[in-house]
Amino acid sequence: MRNSNRKQAFSLIELLVVIVVMAVLFSLAKMKIYDTSLIQAGNMVISHIRYTRELSANDNKFQYYPRDVTSAVERNRTKYWFKQWWHIKFTNMNDHIIYYIFSDQPTSAATTNFNNTAQSQFSELATNPLDGKYLIGASGAPNYPSKDKVVKQLDLTQYYGIHHIKLDGGYSSSSMPNNLGDRINILFDSRGNIYMSEGLRGDSEDTNPYDSQYRHPLLQEANISLCKDTQANECIVITIEPKTGMLRLNR
Repeated sequence: MRNSNRKQAFSLIELLVVIVVMAVLFSLAKMKIYDTSLIQAGNMVISHIRYTRELSANDNKFQYYPRDVTSAVERNRTKYWFKQWWHIKFTNMNDHIIYYIFSDQPTSAATTNFNNTAQSQFSELATNPLDGKYLIGASGAPNYPSKDKVVKQLDLTQYYGIHHIKLDGGYSSSSMPNNLGDRINILFDSRGNIYMSEGLRGDSEDTNPYDSQYRHPLLQEANISLCKDTQANECIVITIEPKTGMLRLNR
């Protein structure tokens, strides 16, 4: 009888251990499923921030003289060389959070040489070095390339379920509607220095590339939160270090 009782007691303990282990494994599996899309989105954004910085390092926009002094476009290209730095910009389109990489280009207009966006000028957009597709999460005429010519994953809402984006540190340029979060604009000069936001549209008063009123150097750690919900409860955070530009992903 004693041996029988001991065997039953031992079996009960085994059962409890199995239940606990299964509960732990289920929790881990659930957490992994939850985190996967956030981690994928965070890693993609980090790789594209690095790529934007690489484009800037290999594309010095400064030029001493216009290539053609009779061309208003070329004169503006020389005068406002710093407005052509490479950007990575997060914004909204049809209640989706998207982003794109671009270098603003001059026109011949007197006060709207730079419009701080790549709409309708596809030549301003960066392309994916692997397949040549435009690095933008929006598509459709007349303002954007066709769907088959863009990297669709840059639509963070459509592909990763991101419904809110937030930038800590007071660097955001403006808020998006419907509680989607902050519009974020990160740009780099040819030396790799990081700036948040960009100057005014047009050229009035914005003639100094290092004027912090229009172009804010990253002087302290910045955190970009990518969130599943508009209340920012389920998020992953991308941290950008000042000076070094080191990027890390925080769960």
